[in-house]
Amino acid sequence: DGKERMMKMASRSFVPAVVFIAKNFLWFCAYLGLFLSPLFIYKFKDFWREAKSIKWLLPLTLLLSTSLISAAILSDKVAEKFSEILIHHIFGLTYWGNVHEIIGGGLIRRNHAWNVFAAVLGSFGIALFLPFLVIIIKKYIRDFWQKIKSNPIIVFSVSLVAVYTLPIMLADIYMKYLVVVFPFTILILDSIFDFTLPTKRKYVALSILSAIFILYFSVSTTHDILSEERARWQVAETMHHNFNASPLEIDGGICFNGWYNYDYNYVRTKDKNWWWVRDDKFLVADGTAQNYKTVTSVKYTKFFPPFKVITIYGLERKSAAPR
Repeated sequence: DGKERMMKMASRSFVPAVVFIAKNFLWFCAYLGLFLSPLFIYKFKDFWREAKSIKWLLPLTLLLSTSLISAAILSDKVAEKFSEILIHHIFGLTYWGNVHEIIGGGLIRRNHAWNVFAAVLGSFGIALFLPFLVIIIKKYIRDFWQKIKSNPIIVFSVSLVAVYTLPIMLADIYMKYLVVVFPFTILILDSIFDFTLPTKRKYVALSILSAIFILYFSVSTTHDILSEERARWQVAETMHHNFNASPLEIDGGICFNGWYNYDYNYVRTKDKNWWWVRDDKFLVADGTAQNYKTVTSVKYTKFFPPFKVITIYGLERKSAAPR
């Protein structure tokens, strides 16, 4: 799949390619900025001083963040993209609501307020990490060969992060791809803002609070997506065994269909989900759908507020004729 995305990238004309890479670069900054925010907050005073020393950096960062949040407020499409990238692909939250409408084979409509919240989170991450990248360039790209002699470990870290992420920028960037760069980025952070030096208590407190929030958010949403996938799988298996439904007739989600129906040569169609759905006579969903009847269901409870009990439904198309 990654190779296919890179091949598509090579076929793009210049302007679409630049726009595509620029978007991936923003997601890269948002991901790392968010997850490293406790460290940035911990050394905020030093970070602020370094950023202020580059006169154009803070105004540019403020302009970019304000523009992104404004675009998300004004455009459902922009806000939806932030939600998809920063909530679905980091935390596994496919959607925030309890029930969604199945339209045209699985179009999910998220709440616009949550989408804007995702845009604010993403812009905050960008506002932290983008200045840090500029500071790295200022510190390490200048007098590069001298740095190799004096601090080869940091130069190795900078080089690894740059080389590792370059092909990802050309394909598509997701949080799971960046796990390997976190320890090396922390090394770079420490080389610029020495964490052994004392800092003010208020920054320590805010850093701890943000780390606790990220930890709780990650653990609770990981629980929720695993619980949801177990419930979806249970519903799909029930329809498979109790209603004599072939896996080829079930749209059970990416895990179920990937396990049973994966096909390298699968051709996507607009009227079905992309995860190797041959016939969606039976459907697994967290809500009802037009022209389908409920045949089974499974419940699970979210760990993420407001701790709702979610029902996953097994649906059968009222008309047996394939679409």
